[in-house]
Amino acid sequence: MTMKGIPIRLRLARHGARIGPLAAIAAAAVLAAIAVSAPLPAASATAQPVPPGLGGQNWTAIPTNANVVALAFDAGANADGVQPILGTLARYHARATFFLTGNFVRDYPAPSKAIAVAGQRIGDHSVSHPYFTKLTDAQIRDQVLSAESQITSVAGADPSPWFRFPYGDYNQHAISVVNSTGFVPVGWTALPLTVRVVVMMTVTPEAVVV
Repeated sequence: MTMKGIPIRLRLARHGARIGPLAAIAAAAVLAAIAVSAPLPAASATAQPVPPGLGGQNWTAIPTNANVVALAFDAGANADGVQPILGTLARYHARATFFLTGNFVRDYPAPSKAIAVAGQRIGDHSVSHPYFTKLTDAQIRDQVLSAESQITSVAGADPSPWFRFPYGDYNQHAISVVNSTGFVPVGWTALPLTVRVVVMMTVTPEAVVV
């Protein structure tokens, strides 16, 4: 199993009105580079142990030989960018994974449901977006599993097994505790301000474009 690609991080949900244009740039660049785009693989509706081979690390590329990349977005602070992003994805017939916090689905139930209704994948981004390296094991498990429950209840879609650490704050122990809940951390390698440059680079198969 090979792990290749240039993951790109784009925190569109935190940039208000600028989300739509950035989403269009990212989607257009990715779709120009490859023939197919896809969300992270579907998860089972029932909680399962971490899939074999996926535990023990924060993944920054998709473990697949398929000629695809994964688009992903974080949602936490507000829902201003949801409709522009969904519109852009629909326009390009692309799919993505949206990592939602429990507080986001609580405060913005309609946009959360809209993501699922649009056929986009949903992932777990904790309840309140804390720094995970500062939490106890019990707090980490509660953040992950309570968010899963909230997201499933409000959006109607189970986010398991995909999880994203808030702020990208993690260590090996945090990964282990998250894995114990049945979730697999998914990361990135580039920050928002680098997007305008990075999306112009060649996107290789298996990349996680965020």
